[in-house]
Amino acid sequence: MNFSAMSHPPLRLAIAGMGRIAEIQTEALRGQQAIMWVAACDPDASRTAVCPVNVPFFHSLTEMLASTACDAVLVSTPTSTHFDVARQVIAAGRHLLLEKPAAVNPGEVKLLRDLADAAGVLFQTAFHMSHGSETDWLATHLEAAGPDHPKICGFTSVFHDPLYVAGQLHPRAPSVLGSWVDSGINALSVLARFIPPESLTILAGSFQRAAGHAVQDVQSRVTLAAPGLQGTIQTDWTTDSGDKTTTLHFSNGQQWQLDHNKETASLFEASTSLEAPVLSNPPASVQQCQRHPSRMADHYLGVFAGFAQAVSKNKSNATLSLALHQLLLEAGA
Repeated sequence: MNFSAMSHPPLRLAIAGMGRIAEIQTEALRGQQAIMWVAACDPDASRTAVCPVNVPFFHSLTEMLASTACDAVLVSTPTSTHFDVARQVIAAGRHLLLEKPAAVNPGEVKLLRDLADAAGVLFQTAFHMSHGSETDWLATHLEAAGPDHPKICGFTSVFHDPLYVAGQLHPRAPSVLGSWVDSGINALSVLARFIPPESLTILAGSFQRAAGHAVQDVQSRVTLAAPGLQGTIQTDWTTDSGDKTTTLHFSNGQQWQLDHNKETASLFEASTSLEAPVLSNPPASVQQCQRHPSRMADHYLGVFAGFAQAVSKNKSNATLSLALHQLLLEAGA
């Protein structure tokens, strides 16, 4: 969606938390007309360097909310702080765009939705990975194929981030809590573009902890099922690889693999060999889907376009958010 083509007045957005992810978010905001970045806050005064000179910088959320005429706040603080910061935003009567995962238990997500409803503001979760160019392309392709397209009968999601290699924990790892909480929500949000999340149930989950480190896990494998299909999500911080793929298995033996780093959608035809897995063969076709020089900034272009539209229509993704967080947090319980 092109922000500049939207006719409603620009949404005045403030950002709470100017860490690493905010640098990507602000890149996506540059030059856009439907959302105007009007303020930022972070307790670390050095983060003012991320802001243009015309964007006021505050050292606290309280100060920013009291001093800024903003319509909405994007919360990009560490995961463990999301709930408290989000409640403060809602209490101030601002629309809320909350980084994923929204909170650390389903009750908190539901309470945020209920508080937002009572306050007459919107609660939206920023599921950035679901806005990837390759995910958008395949969702559009399958929708165009219509109901006669073969059904999804399984999936395999692999999300790697090298945040615990050779026994060394990356400095930013504690702020995202663990491999499952951080990457599991990404995998689930991509799957939700193709499989109704309310149809999925958790069959099993296994997690590898890191003794002596303040994170929940460094590896996970979660098996989920829905009527007629089953699949796994694997997250891993212990490898040098940053691979991120989602593979959808279809009833005719074909597989579509989304490479979320290369931004490609590859079709693998059914193997003629009973012994060879489909993905051992070269792909029958590869669709390059890149839309923006920065993969992550491209994600947030979609996030912001969706948020501007949600506010204009007064319709958030809160129901989707509840369903995905229920799966995420039930699996890790």
